[in-house]
Amino acid sequence: MRAKIWGATVGAAIALTAGVPTAASAQPTPGPENFTVLVAGNGPQLFIAQGTIKAIGTAVPLRSGGNGGGTDRVQLPGGTFKLTLQNSSGGGGRPKPPMCIAAFHAAGNSTISDGAGRFAGTAGSGAFTSQGVFFATRTAQGCSQQGTVIDIVQDHGTVTLG
Repeated sequence: MRAKIWGATVGAAIALTAGVPTAASAQPTPGPENFTVLVAGNGPQLFIAQGTIKAIGTAVPLRSGGNGGGTDRVQLPGGTFKLTLQNSSGGGGRPKPPMCIAAFHAAGNSTISDGAGRFAGTAGSGAFTSQGVFFATRTAQGCSQQGTVIDIVQDHGTVTLG
């Protein structure tokens, strides 16, 4: 009788755990990610994510790579991560009187890293395009080097939540 109970108990335990992956075998799966960053000036930027991450937050500039790109700290409900954009192409004109307005564009690669909070261990990569306008102040000497940027960055890639 004990053998039947023991066998039934072991069989039930195997049946219960057969479909449950162990922590060591569970692998995060990359999923699609699309985001838009709306830049207006030099302050925090609007960040909208659609895909594996569905959230609205801000992107705060950490480091500017000049025309080569830059890094932002993306702040979303529950956590943060770094977003680095590396330009591979682009260009635009310089602001010229009398309007002191210049359009520009860029394209390149993006990387998501250094997540914290609910994004700890999150990683991703993608490709982005950017279209923008720079409005400079008109001066007696021409156009100021200071001005306001309006830029829309759109990215398509994959992200793996940590």
